[in-house]
Amino acid sequence: MKRNNSEIRDDVIGAEGLLLTALIQLLQESVVGFLKAGLNLRRGYKQYETLWREVQECGGLETSLIDRHTLSGVAFGLGTINVVLSALPTKILRLVSVFGYVGDRELGFDMLNACLDKGALLSPLALMLMIFFYAALTPFAPEVLEPIYGEKADKYIAYALEHYPDSPLYGVLVARHARQQRDLEKAVRDLTRISDVPWAEHERFKSTPLALKAWEALYHLCSYELGMTELYRLNFAQAAEHYRKLAEVRYWSQITCRYLQAVCMEAAGDAEGADLAYSQIKEISVRKYSGRVISSDQYVLRKVKMRDEDRRRGRDSWRGALEVLVIWNGHTCMRREQLERCRDWAEEALKTAKGDDRGVTLWISGCILKELGELDKAEKRLHQAVRSKMHHDTLVGPFARYEQGVVAWLRGDKETAKKHWNKAQAESHDYNFEFR
Repeated sequence: MKRNNSEIRDDVIGAEGLLLTALIQLLQESVVGFLKAGLNLRRGYKQYETLWREVQECGGLETSLIDRHTLSGVAFGLGTINVVLSALPTKILRLVSVFGYVGDRELGFDMLNACLDKGALLSPLALMLMIFFYAALTPFAPEVLEPIYGEKADKYIAYALEHYPDSPLYGVLVARHARQQRDLEKAVRDLTRISDVPWAEHERFKSTPLALKAWEALYHLCSYELGMTELYRLNFAQAAEHYRKLAEVRYWSQITCRYLQAVCMEAAGDAEGADLAYSQIKEISVRKYSGRVISSDQYVLRKVKMRDEDRRRGRDSWRGALEVLVIWNGHTCMRREQLERCRDWAEEALKTAKGDDRGVTLWISGCILKELGELDKAEKRLHQAVRSKMHHDTLVGPFARYEQGVVAWLRGDKETAKKHWNKAQAESHDYNFEFR
């Protein structure tokens, strides 16, 4: 052993810092952020590679020459980098993989499981990452990923509930998993239980400001998830109230939260309240990350401008909320009775919709019909959406093509599904939420 345990641990801490910085940069959804993340992943990966060679020279993860916390740190780093790179969309991967490595998902999960088995400092974080991958990323492509990852998500969630039954961090992930299983009532109960705990009154939090700040962030996350879950339940007034509070405390994106409040108030029939919320959006300063406005804010600012321009034509009160619901894949979490209500709204709107509104409504209708199992009708609507000439809502084309691929996948035609998905990637650029 060329170096002592402390020297190896120092390098593990440095590599972990690079890794966590890269993960934050990936969440910024900007080209500059992706490039910075790629550079940090490259530096971190090279450090982990060197550390892994040292671990192997000492006898592998079972060696007694290196403490278990350091060993689990090496396993966590290698596992996380491999899993993250293997899960990134192609467009992001081209920007991030500056060192020509795309990630080995199987190796990544083997390493994360090894970290979990160590019962060390980073073991809970490894468990959280695996739950996040299986339970939180699955909603982005549920029809494809749920049959593959659903059982694994259940396994790790059961482990978390057994070992950390009172953890609010795992509780949020458990609630999101319940929501994806269409158990919206359980998701609301779990999130409410977490947010109702008076952690701020605990003596430990009073004496530790950083811990209190972390709890406040988790509380706001619960409120955001509750708002989205109520939107999926079509409880628009309750959803609007959650987003009103989040906008007032400037959680994450004040612009996006205020817009979510506005569209939910519209759908709830509160036109006056919605108008006020829309007007407040224009007064908010636009924040940039790495010199770029985040995707959701770009989308909101464009929608508010379009609303002002076509206000005189009238607008169905449900449309804005349901469009958000479909963009966030909420239709894959809804039960049949809720989907049927949305289908009826879309059918009624199609009788008078024109221009971009018609294209958006066709896309929404196709998504809802797909969830109801009416695949022939869904394919027809999605095909019409793809062929629609969009002047402003350019995301409709690639998003509708993606859904066409899902319809083909559900029919068992995987080759056609892949063709649709490849076309969705290649046909257009620079639309809102492109990196999804």
